[in-house]
Amino acid sequence: MVYIRCVPLGGGESEKCSDPTCNTSSICGPTLAPTGIFIGCQYCPGTYSWTKVAQWDCGGSSCGCNERRTIAYYCNGTHCYDNCQADTSCTAECVVTPTPTNTPYYPPGDTTYYGILQAKVVTASASDLSCSTIAASTDYLSGTLVTFSPDIGEAKLVTDSILSWVNVETSGSTVYGISSTPPGQYELGNICVSTNGGTYTQASAGTLLASGTLDFVVAYLPQSGWVQAVGGNAYAASSIISSIPSTVSTYFALAGAMGDAGIVSYGSTYDFSLDYADFGETLVSAKKWLVQQVNTTTNYYEHFARQMDVPSNATVIETPTNLEKPTTCTTAPCVYYVDGDMTTSTTTPWAIESSEQTVVFVNGNVTINDTITVASGGFFAIIANGNITVDPTITTLHGIYIASNATGNAQFNSGAGLTQLVVTGSVIADNFSLQRDLGGALNPTTPGEVFTFDPQLLFTMPDTMKETPYVWQEVAP
Repeated sequence: MVYIRCVPLGGGESEKCSDPTCNTSSICGPTLAPTGIFIGCQYCPGTYSWTKVAQWDCGGSSCGCNERRTIAYYCNGTHCYDNCQADTSCTAECVVTPTPTNTPYYPPGDTTYYGILQAKVVTASASDLSCSTIAASTDYLSGTLVTFSPDIGEAKLVTDSILSWVNVETSGSTVYGISSTPPGQYELGNICVSTNGGTYTQASAGTLLASGTLDFVVAYLPQSGWVQAVGGNAYAASSIISSIPSTVSTYFALAGAMGDAGIVSYGSTYDFSLDYADFGETLVSAKKWLVQQVNTTTNYYEHFARQMDVPSNATVIETPTNLEKPTTCTTAPCVYYVDGDMTTSTTTPWAIESSEQTVVFVNGNVTINDTITVASGGFFAIIANGNITVDPTITTLHGIYIASNATGNAQFNSGAGLTQLVVTGSVIADNFSLQRDLGGALNPTTPGEVFTFDPQLLFTMPDTMKETPYVWQEVAP
């Protein structure tokens, strides 16, 4: 058998066809071959330009004619493939019929091989960024630009399909890393890679083997609603989470009227970044005041009710549904008591005057349906033995809001609104449910909730409340 190889145009290899007529796209060469052998040339466009063709006698004394088998290598533009064929012009018993393999053929000494790169980009949830989950996802992030390093000379945009690059050069051990640019504000969630159809593992690069395939999947997290604290301390007995956008230069805790951001403390975990590999320690505050601590659990409703002698020393509100601001109190402070759930008026905001000190104890749940404001010099607080829920359309609250009970499951719920909620004062709750989401246009720049500590309330609050320090905090484990 004559050794067959692809010969680059202009090369000087000894096997290159020497017949002067080898300059067309047809098979050429001597019309008469030596016994059992024929050598010719075939032109192949692309990087490898010439292909040798050999055919030889299958032999055997029983053959009634000159059976031959042809092995030819052809080019697809970058490299050659083999295509084995049998000459069927002879008697059946002498025909040799090899099986075509259609596998890439690489000349001896040639260290350039070829493979396939594939990639898809999807959106995902922070609750499950495992490789198995994102690899199975079809939630394609259309408009994402995908490139590779080393550069393969072609960037592609994600549509609703898997991207593919064929005939990618490799030495057999070339490492390719993926890069992607999403359309708009997204945070990288995870990157996984699979080699030759194997299990996906977390990595942003992989080795492209000769004739191999590398499959990448990139998962992004859309920027969701986030929260910001201004001026006061923030405490969570378990987890404190707020994903700060990478598009703005800001922190979770900002400096307030007293000059510095407060201390951020947590019981078990924290996370201030959407990036799966970064918990955002540098995004806490300019001072980076982040402390792990566990405070003693306190039932604040019981504490203040006992301290202010409620309900004995309070004005009872008999009809607490769609309630307008109470005005029946003639003492200072005005302490009110509701035995059961309370809802504020849906049409009339509560405006606390500068001369008023108003505290409302609610032995149940509270729903706030309209704005509550406090003039300079005034004071207002709601202390609930249950949940405090804010209507999703409310944008402004002022005062102190406490949701705490004996079982430690009272909740402050900001409401699943599409507008920003700004609370000026302090909020204490066993648990927080902060649901404001401003959407794709505003989430990358604007927090859904802002809690701004108001030190003035420390001076205007009733003396019977002043022994307890006020911060925005979550007091339940």
